[in-house]
Amino acid sequence: ATQSTWGVSGRDFAKKKMPQPCAWCKDRSAALKRPKTGALICKQCFFDQFETEVHETIVSNNLFRPKERVAIGASGVKDSTVLANVLTTLNDRYKYDLDLFLLRIDEVITGYHDDSI
Repeated sequence: ATQSTWGVSGRDFAKKKMPQPCAWCKDRSAALKRPKTGALICKQCFFDQFETEVHETIVSNNLFRPKERVAIGASGVKDSTVLANVLTTLNDRYKYDLDLFLLRIDEVITGYHDDSI
């Protein structure tokens, strides 16, 4: 079986006698196995945990100051798209007061992501 993005194969996850409740909220069915903890969690709890960890990293490392202008390198593929989404969400939620903007990065790989930006 091939490995999914979440670090567990579809076949191995199915062996867990789906659906299992989310290890965090207990209300929704688990949708993925979190590689960092091994916990079976639902999609919403994954987003909540991920955003909380990013926020804690930003705060504990004093990564930004209010009013700073922050460029987000945007290639159009999923990693830069997730970064832009998370920073925008956290900037609004926690009032970082950052001036975020996208900076287009072109890796000059023909056909790699021509339609994504």
